[in-house]
Amino acid sequence: MNDNARMMIDQLGEPAIPSIGNALHELKDRRAYLQYLIRKKEKSIAKAPEGYLIVQKAGRGESLQYYRVTYDERNRRRRTYISKRKDLPLIQALAQKDYDRKVLEAANLELSAIDGLLSHIPKDRAENIYALLDLARGALVQPVAPTTDAFIAKWQGKEYDGNPYPIQKKHYTARGEVVRSKSEVEIANFLYFHGIPYRYEYPLKLKDGHQTVTYYPDFMILDPDTRKVFLLEHLGRMDDPEYVEEQVHKRRVYEENGFFEGENIIYTWETGTQPLTRVQLERKLGHYLQLGEKRRRP
Repeated sequence: MNDNARMMIDQLGEPAIPSIGNALHELKDRRAYLQYLIRKKEKSIAKAPEGYLIVQKAGRGESLQYYRVTYDERNRRRRTYISKRKDLPLIQALAQKDYDRKVLEAANLELSAIDGLLSHIPKDRAENIYALLDLARGALVQPVAPTTDAFIAKWQGKEYDGNPYPIQKKHYTARGEVVRSKSEVEIANFLYFHGIPYRYEYPLKLKDGHQTVTYYPDFMILDPDTRKVFLLEHLGRMDDPEYVEEQVHKRRVYEENGFFEGENIIYTWETGTQPLTRVQLERKLGHYLQLGEKRRRP
């Protein structure tokens, strides 16, 4: 583990526990795709021309010759030359058939492996055992991982000194905190009403070349399901060239420290004529955080 990675864990919290729920979801999605692919390739193979294709070099040159191999009713092998100039579609169809057969074989093997894995995954997972204990026993043991509620409460309750730069015009969120713009109010309220824990302008020490700098990302977000931490930066003046230059440098610093868009940092942006909308916010954050109605606050 490099120094940057250690510093990130110290600042963001312990590494997230990989969620078997997410893994199962991805496996089931993959299983559904393989089933679709198998049906598609079975239909394609059934409609393909009879036989299979042989491709070989013509003598010592670089040119190629194409042959179609079929079998008669007595299972005798018959090899027929195909002219590429006269019957290229047949060559392509036979090549596609051979490819489709290999894809079908690989897809069936993978599907069988996934089915086997899914059938052997236990219902009660290691992290869930604590929740099955009665209160008396639960008070006597240290769980391998805190419950989701306890984890969120600890993460959300961490005290810190935010950005010391003065806020010129105060805007208040539903949670009662002061932010710097109306768009940040929209973002904060969106997160709050969807039950997504966040920290506003939490200090983050990053490497910028040979020096260490402190950034205050607009929002640090905790996904309650995966316990993964994201940063969210709202770029509010994208029609200001000087501001854009600053943000380009800032983005490079983030990437130097392992924060990449779509992976662990989310960007929203706007200009004076194209403000951030709630629809855009719903679409983007809903995509990354997989929001559901069960989280939404009343």
